[in-house]
Amino acid sequence: HGRVSRCTTAALCHIPGMPITCRSCGAVGSHLTHTCPRYRPLVSEIDIDWTRTRDLTDDKYRTWLAGPHDLVIKELQNLKKAGDRIKGDIELDGVVKELMLAGWRHGPYEHDCVVSRPERQTWKLKVETEGTGRVCFDWSRCGIRFEDTHGGMRLLNAKNFFTMLTPQENQLKHVTAAVRDSQEWKKKNNACKITAEEIAKRVLEVFPGVKYHRVGDIKAFIKCNTKLSKDEIVYNFVADELRNSAVAEKAAGAAEDPDLVQQARAKFERMSMERDLCMRLPPIVVPETWESLADDEEIVPELRFCVTALRLSSSRNPEATRRALVTSDVAAEACAAGLDIEPAWARDAKIFVPIAEADVPADLELRPYHVLVSEEDVPRIKVALATLPCKQRPLIKSSQEFALEQEPSVTEAAATAAYTVERTFVCTRESQVFTPRSDYTRSHADAFQGHQNPRSKMRAPDSCADVVSLCNSASHIESSTRDHWADLKECCGRRDLDEALQCFSGMLRDNITPDVKVYTILIDLCGKVGATEEAERLMVDMSGRGVLPSRVTFNYLINAYAQVGNASKAEEWFQQMKKANVKPTLWTYNCMIRSSQHCLEQAEAWVEEARTSFPSLGLATYTTIMGLYADKGLPRKAEEFFGELQSMELPCSRNAYRAVIRAHATAGHLSDVKDWVEKAEKAGFDPSVYEYTQMLRACAPNENQLAANTFQARSIFLGQVAKGIAPNHENLQALDDALGKWNARSLCSEVHLHTRAAHLDWWEDRRDLAKPRRLARELLEKDS
Repeated sequence: HGRVSRCTTAALCHIPGMPITCRSCGAVGSHLTHTCPRYRPLVSEIDIDWTRTRDLTDDKYRTWLAGPHDLVIKELQNLKKAGDRIKGDIELDGVVKELMLAGWRHGPYEHDCVVSRPERQTWKLKVETEGTGRVCFDWSRCGIRFEDTHGGMRLLNAKNFFTMLTPQENQLKHVTAAVRDSQEWKKKNNACKITAEEIAKRVLEVFPGVKYHRVGDIKAFIKCNTKLSKDEIVYNFVADELRNSAVAEKAAGAAEDPDLVQQARAKFERMSMERDLCMRLPPIVVPETWESLADDEEIVPELRFCVTALRLSSSRNPEATRRALVTSDVAAEACAAGLDIEPAWARDAKIFVPIAEADVPADLELRPYHVLVSEEDVPRIKVALATLPCKQRPLIKSSQEFALEQEPSVTEAAATAAYTVERTFVCTRESQVFTPRSDYTRSHADAFQGHQNPRSKMRAPDSCADVVSLCNSASHIESSTRDHWADLKECCGRRDLDEALQCFSGMLRDNITPDVKVYTILIDLCGKVGATEEAERLMVDMSGRGVLPSRVTFNYLINAYAQVGNASKAEEWFQQMKKANVKPTLWTYNCMIRSSQHCLEQAEAWVEEARTSFPSLGLATYTTIMGLYADKGLPRKAEEFFGELQSMELPCSRNAYRAVIRAHATAGHLSDVKDWVEKAEKAGFDPSVYEYTQMLRACAPNENQLAANTFQARSIFLGQVAKGIAPNHENLQALDDALGKWNARSLCSEVHLHTRAAHLDWWEDRRDLAKPRRLARELLEKDS
């Protein structure tokens, strides 16, 4: 909109080159707003105390703030009444403007222009650099807007003027409001006793540059360098805090239960006994004389306790990882047994076993990413880490097992085992704990059902027991393969590449050779998430393992590069596909056409090559090339291919019609857009929000149309709402481009249309269009 000085802004529809008329008093041209008979300010003189220095340590200053603060609140109420009368914003000047500028200086804001701002704030107010600037009352938000150095108007809450709030407290207030408005907070567990302010403090500790934005009546966390994209990491962090708080409350309740405490102590006593009583093979000690020892001599066992040192990979949120570990069941049991799970000598490593610093091996240098746990509790640690979001969840990079040994007092007689000499062999007496000899070495794990002894693969089964063992092992492998397949498909459904790669690593770890289907699914997933380098790495790994890629595998890899518009890499793998004697399909050529989105000549060349390779082109090929013409604003080319599509007697899909509609919208041909919308409707495709968005795009200014067609845009949008078609973010963006941001917002307010769920597509939609439909029909009748 044109810059309006000293007069109303949103209440006016300003056309360049025409005089501005005030809706309040009918005056033509700019004039002082406070002289308008519909707005009379309550303050008439500038107070010299407004220029005093802000010093919150001065008790007299803190007492003085209450007076001007009440004056600002009363002036806001006065401005609200005037705004209700004129139905628009009010440009402030004179004493009222000085009052608001002074209120900003005595408010919770950074007043030094030299002080660096957080990354999320890329602008500065003119009052910081120049000491003045435009000041406007926002009628719809009941706030004060200050002009920034780029000419934009930034909304501030005037209720913070002349208060004792600090910038940090003000930021904490906004973050607390965003936490309280989040869906995670509304769905929290009743056992959670933590407050929204405590979570907000944790958010600011971990994410000091968090970005928040008010959308309608809620405050939301938004990604940096984006408009309204949900900050998943912050919301996941809030969910983790609520979950951990609930777990901590339950753990605190459990600590008061003597039965649970007794169970935890009993477990650690059992672990200590295993450390002292675990039976191992005795060490072989060469006797001093070649004489047989007595058979009744006692064998003293070696005393050991097995500890596993897990090394975790780096995490995006180390603090969340730490909380997941220290609030786990393993940690609760360790604390109940009186262990210090984070001793000073461990350097922030987590210790969940009774161990001393001297027991740690010399080659193991503890770091915060280490976790020391008993061997049987490793699965429980994995379960605790699984509670973290996939993008914050660390992986177990490696594990190191070591035994804690205690040297027993062994007599010379008891230090050796009984033996007999047979020729050149020394034969020891077989212990009763061993089974009879077999063709291969047994292990204690053979007692578990489904376990496959790797040594059994070196011989054929000679007994029924061996056959049963092999059958159980084969069943276990089949079951494991089926589980990995299910996990892999589930990851692909969620488009979780990190988890899918972990599943792939698990298959390799379980000695399951991945086939071409596994690689094809992973490459397809990489293309969907834009990880082209990972897709190519998988293709190279597949070749290294001797797995031949199929036609579908090549198509998915070429499609991955086509999605990001990398025509050179797509063509490179297209040639590799030919060298492998794999014939390209029509879908392959469609990917090559899509990869040439930045060069229409190359795309047309691929279309011609597809014509020579196949007797006829498919619907997808026509739709792909028409989409490229639509992006470039070439409607005649798009119509030419649409006519060829009809001549081939192929079914014209909704996407084919939409390609022509979008081409005309990009070129700014509103009448042609409406004609093609009618043609699509006659073909059985009723107009949806997409078609109305394209009509609004055609009304916006472009190279062929310098001025916006505001009347048509208003009618189109009202017709859309009257039919009960809810807008989405792209639809409202097109409306902003056609009408201007303020006029578009005013039109939505006029029909009582709530746009929060439209802007935030990730927000739960609870819109009811009954009243907006009725109001839109009334406005259409009034305009006609």
